[in-house]
Amino acid sequence: MRFGLDARLAYFDRGGIGRYIHCLAAALERECAPNEFAVVTDFRDSGWGGNSRGVIASARSTRLDWLFALQVAARRFDLLHYPDHVIPRRSPGRSVVTVHDVSFWRMPKSHSPASRAYYERCRDSVRRANAVICVSEFTREELLAMTEVDPEKTFTINQGLEPRFAPAGARRQEEVHRRYELRRPYLLCLGTIGRRKNLVRLVEAFADSPVLEGTDLVLAGAAGNAIKEVREAVERRHAGDRIRIIGAIADEDVPAVISAAAALVMPSLYEGFGLPVLEAMGCGTPVVIADRRPLIDVADGAAITVDPKNRRAIREGLERRVADSGRRAHDRQLGLERARTFDWSEVARKTLDVYRWALQ
Repeated sequence: MRFGLDARLAYFDRGGIGRYIHCLAAALERECAPNEFAVVTDFRDSGWGGNSRGVIASARSTRLDWLFALQVAARRFDLLHYPDHVIPRRSPGRSVVTVHDVSFWRMPKSHSPASRAYYERCRDSVRRANAVICVSEFTREELLAMTEVDPEKTFTINQGLEPRFAPAGARRQEEVHRRYELRRPYLLCLGTIGRRKNLVRLVEAFADSPVLEGTDLVLAGAAGNAIKEVREAVERRHAGDRIRIIGAIADEDVPAVISAAAALVMPSLYEGFGLPVLEAMGCGTPVVIADRRPLIDVADGAAITVDPKNRRAIREGLERRVADSGRRAHDRQLGLERARTFDWSEVARKTLDVYRWALQ
């Protein structure tokens, strides 16, 4: 059998789904026999090595679906895996699609019109796919509620944790302190600054707390559709000296920036998995999260949980996280133990089981 993974999106997206693609591809290559697995890449993407097949057809573009189909058909794959919600309209052979979340249906205002139009194709894609992988049981339940997909062909496979997400040493933490000018103890919120991340409430809750006056709030991530609202909230609270928007962190620095934080904060209104929570636990950094699935499923008790729509609850959760050293030590140890159960090799083995099921 020959399996292919559509990795074209990774040329444009180095985080989020792009990282899922890179990690899954590496794990699948380790688990597969020679010539059993290959990565289908954008022809401009040179970072994959010999086990890749470049094609001329960009991810999330429909104009060249016909050309993509011709190119992959020549590779004679028995099955192609599409890791970003959508199967091209012309896809040869059997197919598997991964669904990460359905925020484009549940929270449509958090997506642009172009994004909603692209993701609307998910409905037809899960119908056409021979099998569907969801990255959390919550996402699977959401997909079943929002579509008529056959439950028997949907499978839950959680994401894994890269080994580099482990507690960073003091020297490495000092390096990122200097590089990103992190002069005081800080709470870290990591991810694109988008509306479903609930960052305006987080900014207001943090700024309103006298208990947190000796602590900074660091928002690290690419500017998304909430960046203007978040900046305005910081200005309204006159908190520019305590709340720092530092943009995206270099990928190699992320584990150290997480390790150096007093806590990672994720009061999101909607998530499909919640990878930053897992990464923080792997780094030994305690977390404050929304009391919603799938975040509470990932943390499994190793977190302070808050109502994400209640500003006072968010403030009190942040204060408890900083003040309660006993709870912080407990959650740190519990989180480290929990994080070790998320393994990319196991993800790859379960994914191969789905491939074989789809080929029956």
